[in-house]
Amino acid sequence: MPDPSRDHAKAQFDLVRAALPENVDVYLAKVDKADADLRWPYLVLWPAPVSRVVDSADGYAGQVRTRTQITGAGTTPDEVLAVLDRASAALHCVTPAIPGRSCGWIRVDEDTFPSIVVDLENKTYDGRDIYTGFIFAELTSTLA
Repeated sequence: MPDPSRDHAKAQFDLVRAALPENVDVYLAKVDKADADLRWPYLVLWPAPVSRVVDSADGYAGQVRTRTQITGAGTTPDEVLAVLDRASAALHCVTPAIPGRSCGWIRVDEDTFPSIVVDLENKTYDGRDIYTGFIFAELTSTLA
């Protein structure tokens, strides 16, 4: 059975992973390394369940939408900006290929870019500051 929530997240993950250097880790829904093994900066894609779109008088035609949060973490604000810029460039206005679905362009929300913030409660394993920021990527698709 197709799972469009996971399909959307995996398609976006693959696009971001391909756009970033190998020494930048990209995670999907969890960070699976011990603190001592983390490489900085890194990105985490946090998928959300689909919203089912009703856009006609005939009802539901299989259209779904997801809004995925992409969090960048680094030891400087510049590291966070760099990985989020690259993720945004890898996704914005790109049409992913998902078997069994017809996808629209991915749209990165420009109006939801918050400031880069320092984590006041946590430090890296070796005592450096941790900065984070995030963007949102929206993807709509229908049954093919």
